[in-house]
Amino acid sequence: MGVSEAWDVALAQQLQSAGCDIPLLGSSSFASAPFIEVAKDAANGWYTVADWSPNILGQNLDVPAEAVAFEQRYEELYDAKSAMQSAWGYDCVYLFKAACEKAGTTEDREKINEAMNSTDVQGANNYYKIYGDTFHVMSTYIMLCETIDGAATPIRKVTFR
Repeated sequence: MGVSEAWDVALAQQLQSAGCDIPLLGSSSFASAPFIEVAKDAANGWYTVADWSPNILGQNLDVPAEAVAFEQRYEELYDAKSAMQSAWGYDCVYLFKAACEKAGTTEDREKINEAMNSTDVQGANNYYKIYGDTFHVMSTYIMLCETIDGAATPIRKVTFR
């Protein structure tokens, strides 16, 4: 569900005001800080399938050390929790760096693209790998979160590769 965070907020608030009492499941935007901040209490109780949650710290999840280190360092530097886009951007830079190093260039697009096809990287947000049997965009797990007291809290890591 969800077209944008603004639509998500409207939907969540309408369902709350209508007294809707069914399990609520949304896309990763329902776990985002902007959605939770604007939706307020209407965000609580939503389950989301999210690529990232900064609320991994202190949870009993099988998340990589890179994820924990990223979130700890982010909070140290900015005195705030990271956003989904923070972890994605961070990983994109390091994935591109690894492909450039493997290709031996930062300028030859063809060599970089070729190297990207065989570059596996454990990032903060995910483990990235291109599989030969699919055009899958690399990610190998996702988190099931529940928003409780204004925080999208991961309750399970779902590995699909």
